[in-house]
Amino acid sequence: MLPELHLFFPQGDLRTMPVYIPLLDLAGVKIVNVHPGNRTIGLPTVMALLILIRSS
Repeated sequence: MLPELHLFFPQGDLRTMPVYIPLLDLAGVKIVNVHPGNRTIGLPTVMALLILIRSS
């Protein structure tokens, strides 16, 4: 596991979580945004995207 990277904004934050699995020759990153104020306007407070990359 590699270190997470956090970017902070006035409305929330963006988190990236990279990973590499040598046994599977697989890399990926999970990108998560957190906006707690969205609850007040009926929107999700947490959304995420997962990207997987296989070299072969």
